[in-house]
Amino acid sequence: MSAALLFVALLVSQVDPNRVPPPESAAKAEEPLPFTLDDLAAGAKNDAFVDEFLSDKKLKLFGTVQGVERFAKEEDAPKNYRLVMGRLGRNENAVDVEVYCYFGETARKDLSLLEPDVSKVTVQGNCKTATLQAQTRGLGFLLVLENCKIVPTPAALQEPMRSPGPAIIPNITNEPPPRNPGPPPPPLPMQP
Repeated sequence: MSAALLFVALLVSQVDPNRVPPPESAAKAEEPLPFTLDDLAAGAKNDAFVDEFLSDKKLKLFGTVQGVERFAKEEDAPKNYRLVMGRLGRNENAVDVEVYCYFGETARKDLSLLEPDVSKVTVQGNCKTATLQAQTRGLGFLLVLENCKIVPTPAALQEPMRSPGPAIIPNITNEPPPRNPGPPPPPLPMQP
């Protein structure tokens, strides 16, 4: 019994009523990095991975924009947009990844600044579909995110900054066009 009392006394003596709690940022665990298309390709072969990390979850995805398409579900409905990302498999047992991120009309300005095959973004959305499908050369993984928004890309995934591009379209270098050197010089005469 005296050991139990000693243990309680030690606990009470360690509690400091004047102790200031750590700042909220220190108490929070570091947020995990967004999924990449390579992450999806690696995990998509495993149904437990899909169920645990993707299906019906709010998730973040980082990748290169392949295109932005306008669509409307009905004739009178407001315009919505679909951002497409994709990754082709790299070997005969490949997993091709195709991702569709659906945005509302309010995202039009942000989406208008993206350049296909150049812009890299992080998208946050709700996973509606995560399916693995057999294809002739391997597997295809389809991921559909709804209610999406573009969020800041973590520093660990950002590339070094390039020279700034025009204000309207980021990701385009502001390098001058190559100079036209004019016609080629005439060939030198042959010497006997």
